[in-house]
Amino acid sequence: MPLLSPLGQRVAALLLFAALAVAILLANFTLAAETAAAGASGRYGNYGPGYLGVTRFALAKIGTDRVDVDDDIARRALAGMPLSSEPFTALAANSLMAEPRGKSGREASLLKEALRRDPRSRAARILLLRQMAATGDLGGAFNQLAAFNRLNPSLVETIMEAITVRIGTPRQVDDALNAIEGHDELYQPFVNRMIGKRKPREVTLRLAETLPADVIARPAIRNAVVRQLVDAGEFAVARNLWQRGNKGGASGLVHSPDFADVAAQPPFNWQLIVGPTGAAERQRGGGLSVIYYDRNPGVLVTQLLTLAPGSYVAIAEYEVVSGQADNVRLRLSCEGSSTTVAEAALVATKPGNNRLKLNLAVPGVGCSGQVLSVVGVATEERGQTQLVIRRIDVIPGGARK
Repeated sequence: MPLLSPLGQRVAALLLFAALAVAILLANFTLAAETAAAGASGRYGNYGPGYLGVTRFALAKIGTDRVDVDDDIARRALAGMPLSSEPFTALAANSLMAEPRGKSGREASLLKEALRRDPRSRAARILLLRQMAATGDLGGAFNQLAAFNRLNPSLVETIMEAITVRIGTPRQVDDALNAIEGHDELYQPFVNRMIGKRKPREVTLRLAETLPADVIARPAIRNAVVRQLVDAGEFAVARNLWQRGNKGGASGLVHSPDFADVAAQPPFNWQLIVGPTGAAERQRGGGLSVIYYDRNPGVLVTQLLTLAPGSYVAIAEYEVVSGQADNVRLRLSCEGSSTTVAEAALVATKPGNNRLKLNLAVPGVGCSGQVLSVVGVATEERGQTQLVIRRIDVIPGGARK
């Protein structure tokens, strides 16, 4: 991945600094005082632990209130407790809270010494992270962010949330990924927070194209990016990415028509619903057991397809176990719209196995992704229906409009 240009570094630094500013306001990461003297006011006496307690009490306000540390008290605390880390953090805190870049030029050194003494100090690390972001030291800032991911993952998620809401162009995707490069553990929270934000299509495509191959090969990240691509309407790109992670090999127009693949994830494999509408579950001997309670219409089985415009035939092989109503149907609809391409009831025309053929005409506009589903609907003839569905497939051909 190419190094950031000076402009890219500035943009990424501004993104990170803005994110940190938001995160510091939102994150409740106060440090609990560890001594009884932590809340003392004027009664700490002339001894090290008392001064240290007051210093800790002041630092505990970082992220929730204005920090007002008496430098003289911090120095007295260090004199009395020479191995402590908090005095170094306190000496840097006042100027950094007023000016994130620092005033004296010694703030970064003070905070690094605090972290050398106590690597788990969240107050020192958040101040150092903020100072590095403000001065454009992205390498140092993301080193601190990576350390935070081990110490406080929830704060990193908050920071990534603040970063990702500001990403609106492919260039900003490049800048963010360049900044993350070398910090392997930060890819997952970054991708997690990109999901569900309805980014412009070109932003989502750039994310899918630019993530390192070994990163996007991880199932959790690949599945998250697939969902993002689906949300952006890039169904074919999403299916190709999903297919690369499918150990079962290449799929036909419908993946696993016999429902045998239990490993591949939706939306391009079957999603089986169990809820108020009914229950769909795989049977040990093959196929699906589907029960519709006939109380709450809804989806029971679904898979996302990427059929090209044209004519097809959907084929369902099934057996009606109980119920006479025509309230369970096979349906093909356009993803992201209310358009139904075709549907038909899975009714028994004879005892035992039945076969339904449903002609489909996929339109050329507004239907680049399709949802093949088994749904329960409201009908005049009420009653619970149970079926065993052995196969659902789609093949080219059928009637043309």
